[in-house]
Amino acid sequence: MTNVFGQHRPEIPYQPIAELLAQHARRDPAKIAIVDLEQDSSISYGALEAAVTDIACALKQRGVTKGSRVLLLSDENLEKLLIWLGVWRLGAIVAPLNIELNATLIADLAVSVGPVLTLVHKDLDGSALLAGKPFVRFGNYSSDPAAADPQDDLFRTMARGVAAASM
Repeated sequence: MTNVFGQHRPEIPYQPIAELLAQHARRDPAKIAIVDLEQDSSISYGALEAAVTDIACALKQRGVTKGSRVLLLSDENLEKLLIWLGVWRLGAIVAPLNIELNATLIADLAVSVGPVLTLVHKDLDGSALLAGKPFVRFGNYSSDPAAADPQDDLFRTMARGVAAASM
């Protein structure tokens, strides 16, 4: 039987997210990597690689390992993408839920996902959405821990400047 979809061979070989970010950070550290128009913010490749490594370390300290699942409840924003990349950096699985679903369905899906960690943006009512299940709140990311929001339990408490080799 022939493959009706053809023989897909990527022109660029697979590389883990950590290697890709490190390459871009070395080559163009000041070049803008991501722009969030709604928040009027951006992040360079150098800062992105550092942030993703720091976030991965923080997630690892909270029990996230390769293959584990992380539930992510957030509107679309830069922090959601940073966390997503941090989860992938560890080889874990991110399960982003559409926050426009009703709270009962979100709570049911959260149980089905069976996450080792649930992250909820600070603007959402995590207790109501998750029917009292535990979660960690996050807000706006800053490379400066002193600038972190007091309601932020992820970025406010995480170490900065983690060596990529320690991951």
